[in-house]
Amino acid sequence: MNFRDMVLFSGISRPVLDELNRIVETVHLEAGDFLFREGDRASYFYILDQGRVSLRFSEEGREMFTLGAAGHPIGWSSLVGDEYCKGEAKCVTKARLFRFEQKQMNSLLTRNPTDGLAFHMRLSKAIASRLLISLLASYRGDPPPLIDA
Repeated sequence: MNFRDMVLFSGISRPVLDELNRIVETVHLEAGDFLFREGDRASYFYILDQGRVSLRFSEEGREMFTLGAAGHPIGWSSLVGDEYCKGEAKCVTKARLFRFEQKQMNSLLTRNPTDGLAFHMRLSKAIASRLLISLLASYRGDPPPLIDA
């Protein structure tokens, strides 16, 4: 799938999509590889294309959820001013991700405020949705959920 076709980028203007296309990297990782660990610099924003990635937060020391569908944002804290990662993201299976360097992405979204707002609104919706799913699973005592939609 092309990142341009993902819900996160729907409604973004063609010039901004073209610029995003110039700065995106495609990353292929193996099961067991880390995208980032707690304390790493929050330098990249990722979007899952294929595979499964689990997210864990060290304070609790447990997996919060596993992402298993194209379009899920990972490492979003890099786009909201966090300097360091507060958790870790680890590939459960082979994975293909789109990676954006934080400074380039933030610069582009700042220079294009209408597109930046649209992007951040969709990003906020995705974060809120998976937070709710994770909290409900925790409240019920269920194992960490697989979010595959």
